[in-house]
Amino acid sequence: MISALLLAVVFALLQLALVLHVRAIGIDAAGEGARRAALYGASSAEGEMRVRQMLQMGAPGVRVSKVSFSKQAAPVAGRRMIVAKVRVALPLIGPWGPSAGMTLTGRSLVEEPVHVF
Repeated sequence: MISALLLAVVFALLQLALVLHVRAIGIDAAGEGARRAALYGASSAEGEMRVRQMLQMGAPGVRVSKVSFSKQAAPVAGRRMIVAKVRVALPLIGPWGPSAGMTLTGRSLVEEPVHVF
């Protein structure tokens, strides 16, 4: 009886660690994708490719259901920022879970050319 309870607690802790790992990797990937898309002359397709590449390296097997980018006004006066939103599957049983699990966000200021007169 005690061994079954102990096994369930250990499994739950391992699963929680996996969820937190996927969340941390997803936030990092969203930030990297936003930084890539915010480079001068870069496109959101390059940012999406970077997001998927980072997730594949950090958490292989995690399903990405949606990656979207939007431009918003930044808190810094006169600047714009790129916001990357990544939706990844929430790993409930091992790496498997519902595809609409977690939506993670990354932000970066848009690079703009400097005009020197």
